[in-house]
Amino acid sequence: MVSAAASQHPLSFFATDAELAVLESTLRALPAAISEDRLRTQAALSWQLRQRDTGRALALADEVDGHLQADVLSGATEARRLAARLMLVRAEADWLFARLDAAKARTTAAQEAFAALDDAIGIADAHWATAMLAQDVGDVRGRSRAAAAMQAAAQGVDVDRCQMAEVALAYWSAWAPDSARHEEAMRQIGVNAATLSTAVACWMQDFWGAICFKRGNLAESIRHTIAASTHALASGQIRRAIVALSNTGDRFSSLNDYDTALVWMERGLALARRGGWPGPLGVALLHTAGTLRKLRRLDAAHSMLTEALQRMEPLAGSRNYAGALSYLAELELDRGAFDRALTAFERLAERAAALGSIDLQSEAMRGRAQALLGLQQLPAALAAAQAALAFNPGANEHQIDMRLLLADLHAAPGLPAGHERARYLQEALDLARQVDGMIVPSQILEKLAAVHADGGDFQRAYAFSQSAMQARERSRSLEAGNRAIAIEVAYETEQIRADAEHQRQLAEALAGRAKLLEEANRTLEHLGSVGRDITANLGADAIFAALQHHVHGLLDANTLMIYRLEEEQQQLTLVFGVEAERPIPPHFLSLADPQSLCARCARELREIVIHESPDSAGIVAGTLDTQSLMYAPLLVGQRLLGVMSIQALRPHAYREREIAIFRTLCAYGAIALANAEAQEQILQARKLASLGRLVTGMAHELNTPIGNAVIAASTLEENAVELARAVERGELKKSTLTAFLQNAIPAAQLIERSCQRAGKLVTTFKQIATEQASAQRHPFDLRTAVDGALAVFQKTSGSASLRVSSDVPEGILCDTYPASLHQVLAHLLDNAATHAFDGSDGGTIRVAAQVKDGTVRLQVSDDGKGMSADTLAKVFDPFFTTQLGIGGPGLGLTVALNIATGILGGSLQASSELGRGSSFTLKFPLAAPRRVGTATD
Repeated sequence: MVSAAASQHPLSFFATDAELAVLESTLRALPAAISEDRLRTQAALSWQLRQRDTGRALALADEVDGHLQADVLSGATEARRLAARLMLVRAEADWLFARLDAAKARTTAAQEAFAALDDAIGIADAHWATAMLAQDVGDVRGRSRAAAAMQAAAQGVDVDRCQMAEVALAYWSAWAPDSARHEEAMRQIGVNAATLSTAVACWMQDFWGAICFKRGNLAESIRHTIAASTHALASGQIRRAIVALSNTGDRFSSLNDYDTALVWMERGLALARRGGWPGPLGVALLHTAGTLRKLRRLDAAHSMLTEALQRMEPLAGSRNYAGALSYLAELELDRGAFDRALTAFERLAERAAALGSIDLQSEAMRGRAQALLGLQQLPAALAAAQAALAFNPGANEHQIDMRLLLADLHAAPGLPAGHERARYLQEALDLARQVDGMIVPSQILEKLAAVHADGGDFQRAYAFSQSAMQARERSRSLEAGNRAIAIEVAYETEQIRADAEHQRQLAEALAGRAKLLEEANRTLEHLGSVGRDITANLGADAIFAALQHHVHGLLDANTLMIYRLEEEQQQLTLVFGVEAERPIPPHFLSLADPQSLCARCARELREIVIHESPDSAGIVAGTLDTQSLMYAPLLVGQRLLGVMSIQALRPHAYREREIAIFRTLCAYGAIALANAEAQEQILQARKLASLGRLVTGMAHELNTPIGNAVIAASTLEENAVELARAVERGELKKSTLTAFLQNAIPAAQLIERSCQRAGKLVTTFKQIATEQASAQRHPFDLRTAVDGALAVFQKTSGSASLRVSSDVPEGILCDTYPASLHQVLAHLLDNAATHAFDGSDGGTIRVAAQVKDGTVRLQVSDDGKGMSADTLAKVFDPFFTTQLGIGGPGLGLTVALNIATGILGGSLQASSELGRGSSFTLKFPLAAPRRVGTATD
């Protein structure tokens, strides 16, 4: 959505596709004769096409230029303004095609012209062009100065341009130590996302994508970069779209999903080749080459990097060019071309020094030492490695790499081995253990095991060998987790595209069958909603039920069977089977079974269709004598999840139409099952993290009462010992006994209070960990339950000035857990009484309820002091409280949330503003969800 300020200006910064269409239609509607309106419209269209269609933009600029001297404009000032604008169009074309000197000259001239005209918008746009030029020549400070100048020029004149400058500055600083300052500023800008233009939203999404990537949240980073590419294309920022598409591919590559990574990179590369611009094309090539290198397609990667460097030669001063040199040097190492790698690393060192980039300089020094080692120039390699080790002492990963390289050097003939090699390996191991979130590389542990074995210390060698094996397992688990995340994000973002493409293929396959065309079209239209219905589920039972419903709705299927692959046992297990509305008994099939059609389908990863009289040897015992059978693998990418089969009693039940529908249903089923697996992994990880925080907080809270009790008990013991000694010596005085009693009574009271507090904490902790089986479910009237909770609260709150009102309709019958609901309400009411009205004379708590679509919405609100945004964000965190030492330990709302989501099967949300009260909304189904027991094999 374009902001009001931008839409009012005839030359908005980057127009949307819809606004561009309006410009096109306006131009078509104008008479062909030259007029001021026509020239203005042509100039505006040229400006908005500068990246969408640079050739046409320049042609329009030439046409307008040719008529600027004609007596059709309202004055010379307007002619100069249009001329300056068209000069910026040409400057951007020069920038895109890496004609940087020409671009700089035209930008400067345009800026001077706009300044003479006192055109703030034109001045701002010229500063933006200057910033883009500075970016391409590696002038970081110049880029920031130009963006700041753009913001100053547009201040109070154009909101979009002000926001664009601010967001771009934040994006460029995303990796800087002070990025937190920019994060807060971006949150303020994006509070109301509807006020952001599509162009600004593109950079905002890019910013958050960079922040998430910096923090290791690759899934969220991908979502942002995909959104950035969408906004960039919609606003005509084609160069930005290429970068965003390449970054998306790069993120998928980091998750080890190379197939998806190449899909996104190829989109960016196709867009870059269409434009033919050296900078974006070079970036797209080097990103694609990086993924090809990971796939060990070294020759293809080398070809792409060579082209990238050639394309980016006019931009040799940029960081992207240095990045391409880095990629090429690493690739030459992989190919064993150590002499060429050495040359590339030396070129990288020159460029890194010119850019002042410490990380690239470190990489160049490390790579130079590695290349010299490959060339067997051992003394030179050793000297280079030691220099690299000393260069960047604060970078742990660089230090680890250098110590590993030095260890390898000391394994080479002619250099001292043994002690030096072990020392460097041990130092690398110690550093790796210090890096947050880093899994210790198994190669370090394996090399240490080998060194100790060579030295005869077999006990330590064995210990390191065991550690190496554990590290490999952790790495495999991490890779599996990353892959699950990649699958989730890939299918989330590509589902619509995949559906449309698959339906297109089905339509083409059925195009030749005229008599079935109408029915096929109706089926294809229906499959989109079918796919959404199936893949919307994240539980296996719900997925199976959806598949059964749609299979019977679309196909002749007397029998439906779904098998899951168990790779370790090399078998297929029936997880869902129905025949003639009766369940099929669970069983399993060996993957190697030569008679089983299901096993054959899994082995060959292809569909199997039997039209009549199947071989009875392959039929499941105890099932009907079906005539038509279809088997299809449940595949996600190249991963086999299992096999799905449908069967019919009549022969020739499945022809091309039915096969295509079944194939589609299997694809949806596989996607849904993969999403369910990924969701379960994510939920388990979140549960473990939450449990860790809870246990840590519980231990911290228990320390205080237990510590107090221990101190009081030890003091009491010391006093009692002294009293006993006085009695034993016959020196007991009344004053001594009185002093003992005066100390003993408060100590005993402190011990009692501390133990009671510890007991309450343990009781609350038990409430959080209570199993759902402990709650009793039965039907009840909601109003009766709420009135009962309010009556108990009013008796125990102890505040006569606190008013409580209820607005719960009669006749809302619930079938859930009334005791659990009562507990949630008690915590919410106690929270309001404790925190909302402190320091004020009374207040009102209101409880209201309504039902919609089988869901109860129960709201507990107050007119108290409200909460800040920071407090609101932490309100459900365990042990968080704003009344430290006065109220409870800060677990009440945590318990309420746990019950709401776990037992009641609903949700609990909070909203508040300072000075305007708070509101907690509990949503839960009228009928509680069915309990799911523990899964068994």
